Order: sequence, then structure tokens, then C-alpha cells
Amino acid sequence: MHMRAYLLRKAVGMVVTVLLVSAISFFVLQVIPGDPAQVILGTEASPEALQDLRVQLGLDRPLRVRYWAWLKGLFRGNLGESLRYQRPVAELLWERLPVTFILSFAAVTLALTGALPMALLAARHAGSPLDLLVVLASQLGLALPPFWIGLLLIILFSLKLGWLPPGGYILPGDGAITALGYLILPSLALSLPLAAHLVWLLRQSILEVIERDFIRTARAKGLPENLIYCRHALRNALIPTMTVLGIHMGTLLGGSIIIEQVFSLPGLGRLVLFAVYNRDWPLLQGGVVFMATAVVLVNFFTDLVYGFLDPRISVTDN
Repeated sequence: MHMRAYLLRKAVGMVVTVLLVSAISFFVLQVIPGDPAQVILGTEASPEALQDLRVQLGLDRPLRVRYWAWLKGLFRGNLGESLRYQRPVAELLWERLPVTFILSFAAVTLALTGALPMALLAARHAGSPLDLLVVLASQLGLALPPFWIGLLLIILFSLKLGWLPPGGYILPGDGAITALGYLILPSLALSLPLAAHLVWLLRQSILEVIERDFIRTARAKGLPENLIYCRHALRNALIPTMTVLGIHMGTLLGGSIIIEQVFSLPGLGRLVLFAVYNRDWPLLQGGVVFMATAVVLVNFFTDLVYGFLDPRISVTDN
């Protein structure tokens, strides 16, 4: 019963959040300068043709009427039709989602794969030159923007060494290994700042956990230090780290716009960027709501993972 009430409360909160995001983004987009009809017909179009298209697109109606019509379509799974592509917005978003999802998932996987051993190594040898080197590397990673890292990776691995393609994308059906090669550099560019953040946070959490009473009890029982750090300290230190990881996973789904542009990847971020360029308000509005929903869902599943990492955390406590 407690679990059902908790899930219901979370579901209601998610719906309210998405509705607020949709309302704010809709009304903000409507006051941004730019005429979609002018973008579609061009600068040489006559005033009569522009007015006819505005009526056809519903741009002559009041904002509240247009938002209510859009909201009713949203609940039916209809996000409208793109002004630029003349196709349903939902269809365009679903086509681009796999690229962004695979890119984000690969970036998180790479970040965790590198951050966990480095954080454990630094915490295990706290205060040593090795610990200092790891901390400095993490601070450097935090200072470098992903797009700049991406450009450096292109120069090194594509232009200089010729090992990997500098950009573009092919479908996995046309060659899984080749398709993977197109995602290595952008995934690495996204993962390095995230890994740096996780190393710093996880190292601090391990150092705090290692001073607790249950760690002293484990040492009194004669457990090896490596086992204490890897099993007991790491599992408890992962709890605050999951919060950051959940936030990053959500933002990666919607925040890879620059990386997708740098590497010419046909993902959600690049689609939304083109919607901005083309004043394609239905596509931009649908993309914003879609990404907001993804962030909310990821944060929801992050909350559920807490209970798995630490049984002392109950959903009834939230």
C-alpha cells in the first residue's frame, strides 16, 4: 500500500512537472521574434499569402486557444506537425531518439567504467601523490567543455591518426561495428566531464563512509581492506553519487545538442537546434516537452534505485 501511494504521488508529480514545462515553453516560444509563415514562404512572399498561411497554421488565434488545442493533442499523443519537414513531430522525435539514447548511454557507461576504479584508487591511497594526480585530473576534466574535448578528439584520432571517423552516422543495420565507430568519439567527449565529476564526488563519499562505525566493525572482523573498500564503502558511497548520475543522464538526453552538431549526429539535440534555426515552433515545442519527460522519468527511476543500493532507504521515507 505504501509503495502504491508512493508511486502514485511520484506519477502525479511527473505529470504536473511536464505540464508546467509545456506551458512555460509554449508561451515563451510564442513571444520570441520570428514569423514561421515568413520562414516557410520566404522573404518574397506577399502579405496576402503570409496571412493565409498564418490562418492555416492557426497563428491568428489567441495564445490560450492555441495552447489548449496543443495540450489536447499532447494527451492523444499528437504533438502537431513540423513546419519545416511537413511530418508529425512525434514521428520525427522517435526517429532521432535512438541516436541520442545510445550516445547518452555510452557516455554514462564510459564515465562509470573510468570513474569507479579511479575513485576507489584515490580514496584507498588518500593523501598520496597518486591521489593528488587523480584529483588534479578530475578538476581538469571539470574545467574542459565537452565540445572542446570533441574537437581535440577529432584532431587527434581522425585527422592525425585516422583511426576513427570525424563525424557522421550510419544505421546499425548497415554495419554494427562501423556504426559503433561513429559513436566512440562523441561518447568519449560527453563522458570525460561526467567521469571527472563522478571521480571527485565518489572519492569524497568513500572517504566519509570509511570513517563510519560499520567499517570499523568490518576491520575488527579481519576483512581485507580491498574487500572493505569495494563491497562496503563503495556501495554506501554510491547513494549520493546516484543523484548526480541520474541528473546527468537526464540532461545528457537533452543536452547533447552541441556534441551532436560537432560530430554531425542525427539525434534529438541536432533536430531541436535545426527547429530553432527554422523557427519550427511545433517541432521545438515537442522536443522540449519530450526531453523534459525524459529527465523526469530518469529522476524517477533514480529514486527507485536508492532502495536497491541501501535497504535502509524506504519509499515511505520520501
